[in-house]
Amino acid sequence: MPNRSKDRADEGEVGWGESSRLDALEASLRERERELEEAQRIARLGTWRWVRATDTVTWSEEVYRVYGLDPKLPPPGYEAIRDRHAPGSRGNFEAAVLNAIVTGEAYELDVELMMPDGSTRWIIARGEVEAYVDGEVAVLRGTLQDITERKIAEQRIVESQSRFERLYQSDLIGIGYPDAEGGIRDGNDELLRIIGYEREELEAGLVRWDKMTPPEYHQTDREHIAECLEQGSCAPYRKEYIRKNGDRIPVMVGFAELGGTKQESIGFVLDLSAQKKAEDSVREREQRFSALAESLPQMVWEANPDGSRTYANKRYTQYTGVSVEDMAGSKWLELIHDEDRDRTEELWIRCTRSGENYLNEYRIRRHDGAYRTFLVRAVPLRTEAGEIARWLGSATDIHDQKLAEETLRRTEKLAAAGRLAASIAHEINNPLEAVTNALYLALTDTSLSSATRTYLLMAEQELARVAQVATQTLRFHRQSGAPARVDVCAIMDSAFALYGPRLEACGITVSREYEAGQVLLCRADELRQVFSNLLSNSFDATRRGGRLVIRIRSAKMREGVRITIADTGDGIPVEIRKKIFEPFITTKDATGTGLGLWVSDGIVQKHKGRISVRSRTGEGHGTVFCVFFPFDGIEAAGGAGRS
Repeated sequence: MPNRSKDRADEGEVGWGESSRLDALEASLRERERELEEAQRIARLGTWRWVRATDTVTWSEEVYRVYGLDPKLPPPGYEAIRDRHAPGSRGNFEAAVLNAIVTGEAYELDVELMMPDGSTRWIIARGEVEAYVDGEVAVLRGTLQDITERKIAEQRIVESQSRFERLYQSDLIGIGYPDAEGGIRDGNDELLRIIGYEREELEAGLVRWDKMTPPEYHQTDREHIAECLEQGSCAPYRKEYIRKNGDRIPVMVGFAELGGTKQESIGFVLDLSAQKKAEDSVREREQRFSALAESLPQMVWEANPDGSRTYANKRYTQYTGVSVEDMAGSKWLELIHDEDRDRTEELWIRCTRSGENYLNEYRIRRHDGAYRTFLVRAVPLRTEAGEIARWLGSATDIHDQKLAEETLRRTEKLAAAGRLAASIAHEINNPLEAVTNALYLALTDTSLSSATRTYLLMAEQELARVAQVATQTLRFHRQSGAPARVDVCAIMDSAFALYGPRLEACGITVSREYEAGQVLLCRADELRQVFSNLLSNSFDATRRGGRLVIRIRSAKMREGVRITIADTGDGIPVEIRKKIFEPFITTKDATGTGLGLWVSDGIVQKHKGRISVRSRTGEGHGTVFCVFFPFDGIEAAGGAGRS
């Protein structure tokens, strides 16, 4: 009997095995479908299928992505797809599809799409017949592939070729195809114009870049050829060509490998004749300007539109001892006197911003540290567009002129003061003489009491002092007598006698320290005037109970006499001390003329001496005047000299 149990078991095993094989096939199919989808995505290739009987369309996911649609939705109708096609592609696509349906002929064409975001995309659309029914097309199938990047690249190539062709045909730049052996295979008309050859000569191989190159440029050519072989191109460089007529022409050249090969290359040649002519013209103008700037007595400089210095002539650098590089930026301001710097910088910044001409006076430091006054002018040089290209300036030394002007002003004031002083002195002398005579007559009266005679003698002494003041005043207007040998200590005592009683009355202690035998060849009246001025100033500055020291001794550093007058007065403020020997400078307000020390300084200089002052205000206040007179400072009358 047949074993049915075994048969059933065998049938079960067969059924189970067939199911496993089907599962494996399905899994393999799904894997291949995924691989196909991935391949379509990478290739940007989508597939479609159209069944005519049911008018149904099936798309792969990549077709959805190409059209920018959601794969979860069913394919849109033909009208919606038609609207995605750009007007220039719509008619061609419809005609190709209709022809395939009618004739069964396959099609392939490029179609431009209009995307929802306004951008465009290109596809290559392919279609063919899959099946016929009763001799008519029943099913179409095809592919869509995104070729946007290829289209863009093709468009760029076309545009690049068009631009190159326009450049090649233009007269802007010479373009040629040189070879490594020194020949030129082809070139445009501008190249032929630059080198002066005809096209027939070029086509005949008679134009060679190696023969046109002067010998001094051969090494430069070899270096740039090596650069091109190594890097595929070389940096542009300047050289010259010898034209057919023998003239030299300045050019800029450059070349690169053509098509990635080392056998062919393309190069350009730019005519630099006009540029070189302009450069030569600029260089000539710069040389003329430099020659002119160096020949001028002024200090000449240039600056950028922002005001930073770029040039200074030799006279400027020699005067300051500073190079142009060290004046860069705003460092030139460091050469200006502290008191002038802020206003100078403010005015310069205003002019550089507004473009107005610059005019100023300020003091510039010399290489030895001294300052001199300059009149500084600057004008902006503008481009054709009206913009400032640079500033051109000069500095004229007016220091001596300023001093002369100041001296003239002071001299005029002094002359007026002298005339006024002479007039006053004459007016005083007339009644003074009468009063002196009256006193003389009164003192001859023997009947005068002792007290009255004492008062009259005091009045006579005061009148003598008034006469001395009048005499000193007249000296502002008259020249003193001839020089003679006199005892300096005696002159000091005669001057001191005028102030002795007043000093004693004010309780001012006086210490006179004299070194005997100090004889000096001088104008005695002028020295007496100097001592009188210094004593008067010390007396006026010293308060009651103060101290005054007068010292006369031989100088140690140089043969002569040194006089020192020191007091414990209030001291001289710094701002006045700097100009104490200038006329009309005084600390006495309405009671002083400001002429005493100026006249004294002039007398000391006339005797080839020196006068200096030290002073301190506040705690430990006081003033010290030191005067030095050399023994041989002034020539004696009639050939007299130092004893």
